Amino acid sequence: MQDQSKGLKFDASKPRWSLLPAGTVAQVVDVLEFGAKRYGDNNWQKVENARTRYYDAAMRHLEAWKQGQAKDPESGAAHLAHAACCLLFLMHIDTQAEKAAADDAKTEEMIKRKLAAEMFEQSKEVTRSIAWHAAQGKEFK
Repeated sequence: MQDQSKGLKFDASKPRWSLLPAGTVAQVVDVLEFGAKRYGDNNWQKVENARTRYYDAAMRHLEAWKQGQAKDPESGAAHLAHAACCLLFLMHIDTQAEKAAADDAKTEEMIKRKLAAEMFEQSKEVTRSIAWHAAQGKEFK
């Protein structure tokens, strides 16, 4: 029997945001704010060759951090926060590509089904026409 003195919350299978290390997300948001002020909100979504360019940028920030430079000299933000932004961008790009591929597959399947239905309807009409001609004693041409 459930202890009625304690409240219930059925959240065991939900994401545990509390697992994120404190202060890390705020640093990433700071980098995003810096980018928005410099380039415009969500400009990163319009960059050509984004997969390559954000991979390169992430690696530059990681390498600078590995060499002992904690902060990016332009923004003053942590190189790791910049790298995290780049990795988030890459994750978003891949997710969008997966969604687009799934949408393309759904569209292709819908087209196939529609064509199959149209072909089936046409075959029924041809069959009816042949049957009608046969009933009339006429040859179907």
